[in-house]
Amino acid sequence: MSATGPDPASRRATDATLRHAELLAIALGGTMVQVALLCQLANWLGDSTLALAVAPTNWLAAGGASALVAGRLAKVRPVHFRGILVGVLAVAVFDAVAIHYLLPGFATSAAVTRLVLAMALLVPTGWLFGMTIPCAFRHLTSRSVVPSVVGCMLLAALGAAIAVAATRWTDPWQLFWWAVGLQALGLVSQITLGPAGRTSPPAGAGLTGVAALWVPPGHFYSPIPDLDEVRADAGRIFANGLRDLLGIDLGMTTQLALARKLAKYYGEEDFPIEPRADRRYCLTNEFFCYGDAFAYYALLRHVQPRRVVEVGSGGSSAVLLDTNERYFDNRIDCTFIEPFPERLHRLLRPADEARIHLLPQRVQDVPLAVFEALAAGDMLFIDSSHVCKTGSDVHHIVFEILPRLARGVWVHFHDIFANFEYVPGFVFEGRAWNESYVLRAFLQHNADWAIELHGATLAAAGANEILVAMPRWGQSIGGSLWLRRR
Repeated sequence: MSATGPDPASRRATDATLRHAELLAIALGGTMVQVALLCQLANWLGDSTLALAVAPTNWLAAGGASALVAGRLAKVRPVHFRGILVGVLAVAVFDAVAIHYLLPGFATSAAVTRLVLAMALLVPTGWLFGMTIPCAFRHLTSRSVVPSVVGCMLLAALGAAIAVAATRWTDPWQLFWWAVGLQALGLVSQITLGPAGRTSPPAGAGLTGVAALWVPPGHFYSPIPDLDEVRADAGRIFANGLRDLLGIDLGMTTQLALARKLAKYYGEEDFPIEPRADRRYCLTNEFFCYGDAFAYYALLRHVQPRRVVEVGSGGSSAVLLDTNERYFDNRIDCTFIEPFPERLHRLLRPADEARIHLLPQRVQDVPLAVFEALAAGDMLFIDSSHVCKTGSDVHHIVFEILPRLARGVWVHFHDIFANFEYVPGFVFEGRAWNESYVLRAFLQHNADWAIELHGATLAAAGANEILVAMPRWGQSIGGSLWLRRR
């Protein structure tokens, strides 16, 4: 896709590094606190062998269970008590096995009682405190990667300091109150700062005005879905095949007729796989696949618009400029609305700058006259943030721009899949997009708009005639939805 905003690939790489650093901080934090408190446990019980036997299992269980369970649940709930319970049980099982097999002689009732009390304090302490510092660092420093790594280092230093101090403790109640304090600190950090490991946009991505969430993600009042509920309903939500979309005319006859006309351009597109001097577009990009590019190219040749306005630029812009140059002698008037134009600038040639109109601003800030100037046969190509929320681009496009368009204008929306439902991969990686649902509602009982071409619908309906005639398009159908104002 060619959506606006920071490069999604770099964002995903940053988030992955961030999650790894935070899970390391969780495991290391649990380990360091366990080291400190087990040192005191050895002094308290008067048996260093016991502490040495139990310590490795505590480190493995507290660190491993923390990392695994937090990594599984952190994206869903800000306070994952189920994960805490799993971690506590895992540590308890490891400890029981170690004590039973490694220290069969340690069975006096007083020693066992003290051990149980000590472990009741040690286990949740290692879990909760291990999450505190990385959460606090992300919260206070715009959630960047470096502070999480620094948090790991500080946890290590703090754990070593506590271990040294623990050797001087003589009062068991010092251990008790220290452990209770750490548990409270960890729990408060989880409630107020959210879980380590949650995917967030990179630092500097316009989060300065973000207020604290009213409810946590996944709550029934939150627009972000509860992924556990989605998984439970996955068979219904992501069912294969074409559904009966009540109130929407998919226009299958019209779509098939148009696809047959576009087939005459199939094979002439000449999209290079790698960058080439005579082309701006190439197939080695992750934003605009072959299916999307072919549909755009073929429709440009078929419709022959006088003017095209793109909202969101990148790979689609390259297809437009190449087609305009090769088949229209650059007669198509091209306007690009892109608040983050760096990718577009990399694709442009020196001569392009004088021919195109680049508006490096949000679509919300563009005069509506730009869209009102589009006439029958012209195109509005939209590849937006895909999120409808207060003041967003999707909100503005659907409510302010589409109603103003002249009859006969063609409109494209990107990343719209069959049945107007997002693919599972998008949902489970936490995108929480909703543009597709807004468009489905927009089209219901709406006689003013026609679906002219939607490759994903044709594929879901099993339009074998088209898929056989244009096999490459069928293998990479993309997510382009083409509408026309009637």
